Amino acid sequence: GQVEVVTQFQPVPPLRARQVEIDQVFVNLLSNAVQAMDGRGRLELATRLNGGTMIVRISDTGCGVPKALLHKIFDPFFTTKDPGKGTGLGLSIVYQIVDKYKGTIGIESEPGKGSTFSVHFPADNFQPT
Repeated sequence: GQVEVVTQFQPVPPLRARQVEIDQVFVNLLSNAVQAMDGRGRLELATRLNGGTMIVRISDTGCGVPKALLHKIFDPFFTTKDPGKGTGLGLSIVYQIVDKYKGTIGIESEPGKGSTFSVHFPADNFQPT
């Protein structure tokens, strides 16, 4: 198995946030993506600015999430993983941290094709330059 990593990083300003929390957001999203792909696939990472909003996208070609479950994935203790494989806390923690910094997070997913998480942070959270 092999995961191909493709990056499209446009320059974005630094966030006014605790690094350990932002790290936790992206470590969680990346490890979920890698687990969803079961060791092979394509992981795409992108950053860009859009009218004063920072957008970070993480896309995988993994198993995807069924439509009926999409609204639950940020709930505490909800997991699509096998019993004993996940706590169901990762995405709820991600959601709380993003929310704390006035950001939003969304998912688009198609079962069998993969998922894309989009994290948006508004300009009032950028470090003054």
